Amino acid sequence: MTNAVTLVISIVSLSTSIAVFYWQRGHGGFDLARLLHADLSSGEAAKACDLLGTLLHPLPRPG
Repeated sequence: MTNAVTLVISIVSLSTSIAVFYWQRGHGGFDLARLLHADLSSGEAAKACDLLGTLLHPLPRPG
């Protein structure tokens, strides 16, 4: 009886650990993407992207 309870507790603990690992792994990637997006879409990087975009894809002239 004691061995069965220990086995069940061990399986539940292992399952919980695996679930938390994958949850944290997914959120870590999302946080990194959010930080990179914020970094690249503000300040000097945004100005450089705007300049490069204007040089590579100028607006068509009316007429």
